[in-house]
Amino acid sequence: MKIKNPVEAFLISLMQNWVNNAPEDGRKGVYEGDKKVNSQMARAAYILKIIGVAEEDKIFNKLAIHCRRNDGNSYISKTSNWMEKPLDLGGGWFFEGGTSLSQKQNILRHLNKIGYSSVFVSCVEEFVAGRSVVDFFPTEKEADEILRKIQNSET
Repeated sequence: MKIKNPVEAFLISLMQNWVNNAPEDGRKGVYEGDKKVNSQMARAAYILKIIGVAEEDKIFNKLAIHCRRNDGNSYISKTSNWMEKPLDLGGGWFFEGGTSLSQKQNILRHLNKIGYSSVFVSCVEEFVAGRSVVDFFPTEKEADEILRKIQNSET
């Protein structure tokens, strides 16, 4: 399946930009002027940070409710003192990066609870795992339809 939502199409293009321009997987380097290690943690934090831009409290409060641990803490939280590897998401929010790939993917599956499609969630899972997201891009015909939706919403 392909991404059909205009916002999701934009977000997948940002993920592909990371794939094309970030350091190789597992390597240190510079991405968009910042020193980064291209890792599952960094990719998960990157997409969460982008999704939460300008609405951190609204987005991350909702995700935090669904990402609770057995001890009552949440993998997405404003309280980072318990976290092994807290990653800044902005707005005082943090993501616990010290998790396995399956834990990260389980956390990210909750994106559907804040309105993202199952196709987009699958794309994010692949991105965080370090796999290609190219297959999720809309076809040329689907891209034209997305563009029409955007143009119609502006009129």
